[in-house]
Amino acid sequence: MALKGQTQPPFNNPREAALALLIGSDRWSRKAAGFLGHMAVIKRQLTAREKAWLEDMLLKAGYSALSEVEDR
Repeated sequence: MALKGQTQPPFNNPREAALALLIGSDRWSRKAAGFLGHMAVIKRQLTAREKAWLEDMLLKAGYSALSEVEDR
């Protein structure tokens, strides 16, 4: 997890971002953790709602948002 006041470079794909969030904190609700687990294994492009939720979680955890490149 990023140190307070610092941000990480953007993640290249949702899987990397979701795994970093899961590993970096145990504060996620059951629903949020289930969502992150799903993001770590899906093989398709994210919907707009999924991307917005994932980016919101990244920003709240001190990470940068997803890059525009997605390796799905």
